[in-house]
Amino acid sequence: MNTVKQGNPSLLARIEHRSDWMRKGVEQGWIRPYERSLIAFMEKEYGSMPEDLIQAVCLLSLMEQAGHSQLPITLDVKSLANHLRLDEKGREVLARTKIDRKILLQSEMVTETDPSIVPDEHPDQKKPLILRGDSLSFRRFFLYERDIETWFQERSRRDAPADRQTVLQKIHELLPEDPETELNPVNGEGISELNWKKVALLLSLHKPCLIISGGPGTGKTTTIASMIRLHQDLTKRSLRIALAAPTGKAAGRMSESLRNVYDERGWRDDYIDELMSAEAFTLHRLLNRHQVRGLLPSTESNYLPYDLIIVDEASMIDLQLMHRLIQHTGPDTRLILLGDKDQLVSVEAGSVFSDICTKENNEFSKETCELLAAYGYKDVGITKAPSVPDDMIVYLTKSYRFHEHSGIGSLASAIKTNESSITEIRKRIDSSDSLEAVSFHYDKEGVAYFQNRFRERVRAMEFLTDPYEMIRLWKEEIWLTVLRRGQSGSDQLNRMLEDSYLHRGSIYRRSGWYHGRYVMITQNDYTLGVYNGDTGVCVDQGDGSFVVYIESGSDLKSFHPDRLKEYKPAYFLTVHKSQGSEFSHVRLLLPLEETPVLTKELLYTAVTRSREKFTLYGDLSMFASAVGKPAIRYTGLFQTHL
Repeated sequence: MNTVKQGNPSLLARIEHRSDWMRKGVEQGWIRPYERSLIAFMEKEYGSMPEDLIQAVCLLSLMEQAGHSQLPITLDVKSLANHLRLDEKGREVLARTKIDRKILLQSEMVTETDPSIVPDEHPDQKKPLILRGDSLSFRRFFLYERDIETWFQERSRRDAPADRQTVLQKIHELLPEDPETELNPVNGEGISELNWKKVALLLSLHKPCLIISGGPGTGKTTTIASMIRLHQDLTKRSLRIALAAPTGKAAGRMSESLRNVYDERGWRDDYIDELMSAEAFTLHRLLNRHQVRGLLPSTESNYLPYDLIIVDEASMIDLQLMHRLIQHTGPDTRLILLGDKDQLVSVEAGSVFSDICTKENNEFSKETCELLAAYGYKDVGITKAPSVPDDMIVYLTKSYRFHEHSGIGSLASAIKTNESSITEIRKRIDSSDSLEAVSFHYDKEGVAYFQNRFRERVRAMEFLTDPYEMIRLWKEEIWLTVLRRGQSGSDQLNRMLEDSYLHRGSIYRRSGWYHGRYVMITQNDYTLGVYNGDTGVCVDQGDGSFVVYIESGSDLKSFHPDRLKEYKPAYFLTVHKSQGSEFSHVRLLLPLEETPVLTKELLYTAVTRSREKFTLYGDLSMFASAVGKPAIRYTGLFQTHL
């Protein structure tokens, strides 16, 4: 969010004297200092603001902070209050909200654009607000979405065909065990589908941009490893390839997974060794040529110097970061985006990956179907309503990790298909050894369970000194929470565990550090080379001193505890923080009461972090109810048809 300087106190007082709605919101705390300063700045720049506009700007800013890029001005008060997570007093004030479209358009701050088209030119540069239909947005977010749509439109062209026979031979050599068609139990027992991994490889040769979406174990890493090998084998020179992900943790997993594929398949050579010797970037670091902490290059700077850019966990990319990425991806660079459209969307404003991946099945334009038919893939469906991004998207539908009788795969499939019957969910859980549901209450007995389990795990570290082994043991099992704050939030639960343990006099500690302490980095630190999402463990050196070992990518870096500035205990993580990671056993703790954050995407993300076992703690009816509640993000990306 852009910084807005603190507004003039007397000006703010006059504004809040005029607007009882804003004054009440400020008093209750849900209108933040940022909104106050923003209103004061806009009134100083453009003149007195009517009540409707004050309300609209405050709510638009709050909606942006909640992850939306637009404010539907006709949205009902109950839905708006849920998105902003207001209490009863806040809802009472919000009930007095009145935003008249005509009054907004009378302001010098608002310009209107036709919702059915993407304009060729920027709206009036002097007006900070854009009204498109009944959706209001800040101009910069409107332009982000417009530029992204334009970029994808320009990348919708098809490259000249390569030697088809050579291409098919190479693909068969890379994926010899994969048939041209395969059974896909997710879509129905015994249904034969095309091998979409091979289709993705073909399209990567013809599309300047390709988007691959698939759940855990659907072969995304194998597809990318094969794609790199295919492009390199068909090129007479060494390709410049960048591997990246939104977080350091996801980037590290990407590098590690690719190394494993290359080792298993014996594809190592000098080129692959050189590629794998360089760690995958975080997107921020990829876009930051000078590697200055927290800064990104301007969009006028040079294009990134790569032939191929591959980005994993693309569902985590927010609107502003995606805009930066496409602005720095030149016309001669291929961009491959990998992700899972059913996972949680980005924390910051926007939901770019899910906004792009809206087609239901693997259907393509007539032109692309003809291209695939020329390679022998003649049974590809032709879409009845083609759109620009649809032709660049391939869904990987077969799970190689979870077979059709897998409990975790079955539960994930139920969540994806909105199977919200508590009876059906209970049946799936009871029929699998890899699933378990435990009734849990936040009472003395429940807290004691946490504390005892925590002590057991820390004691297991007592005689260990190898940080690799210690981190491996911590990663075998993870507790996930829905919320970060509050009694059932990760922050308080982590604090409770450490307080109860440290108050026992038997443990040696210094400044909160103790042997076996498991932590997560919460902010990128380019100086130390550790990134948001990296985890590590504290090891007693035997002389009264401690060293913290942080696993960043495939490296283990050691630091004196005082050098780490932004970190938290990692015994409980929010589901959001777990994205890009996998664990042998995931234990999901539901909150005390239902919350708008508890959605089907959050549950799907939590379940699919599990490799072997998933345990649910809490009310099963709350879980079932959330399955039927998809996350809603109000955005304007690829919504020109509305």
